[in-house]
Amino acid sequence: MTRDEIAYMLTNSEETLDADEIEMLQGVFSLDELMAREVMVPRTDAFMVDIQDDSQAIIQSILKQNYSRIPVYDGDKDNVIGIIHTKSLLKAGFVDGFDNIVWKRILQDPLFVPETIFVDDLLKELRNTQRQMAILLDEYGGMAGLVTLEDLLEEIVGEIDDETDKAAIDVHQIGEDTYIVQGTMTLNDFNNYFDVELESDDVDTIAGYYLTGVGTIPTTEKLSYELVSQNKQFILTNDKVKNGRVTKVKVQITEVEIEEETE
Repeated sequence: MTRDEIAYMLTNSEETLDADEIEMLQGVFSLDELMAREVMVPRTDAFMVDIQDDSQAIIQSILKQNYSRIPVYDGDKDNVIGIIHTKSLLKAGFVDGFDNIVWKRILQDPLFVPETIFVDDLLKELRNTQRQMAILLDEYGGMAGLVTLEDLLEEIVGEIDDETDKAAIDVHQIGEDTYIVQGTMTLNDFNNYFDVELESDDVDTIAGYYLTGVGTIPTTEKLSYELVSQNKQFILTNDKVKNGRVTKVKVQITEVEIEEETE
């Protein structure tokens, strides 16, 4: 039986397999056709720290996030020198004091791979090197983005929630006034979190609201929808699309200046 025949059987097996099982198996079969750059976190969205910054500022920045592994660069994001594990940071802080941390002693060597590597090959590389994160390089050797083992597993089994995700797994801040929001976040929760008033009679989630705004189902093309609510301008952009579903939405917020009326 060929691969195509098995794939065909999966698409016509709704009566024997539930939707989650079919999606997982289809995910497995797509791994050797999917490039890492299609599932990566782009460098513009990746949380990273500069070893040249003040140590206390680095520590505070790391502890505000909910990531267990953070890329560290030296002056330029294209110059990634290691990966810091928060456990290693905390251990060094308690043993030597947080004012005495020698960063290069606790950095793990980064795993560099081309952004064109296929996901199944990257999984093997992560397994062989016992790493949880890979730094993806573009054709010029610059950093294109990063991929974690969790990102790859989500391509097989769907979104993975863990105990460290904040805001009920719905919101991650990746920069100043910039967030990644789970597409399944309800409009009510979105409104409460961002103190806005988005309303719709047709949809209940932020992904649905976004799709209604852009008027189409995006693929890998980034499409943005702009709106203003409560004196804030929101730019919603599809951050991750899987099987025609927007699973993550990038949210950028700016304050809107109110012009005073003149008599």
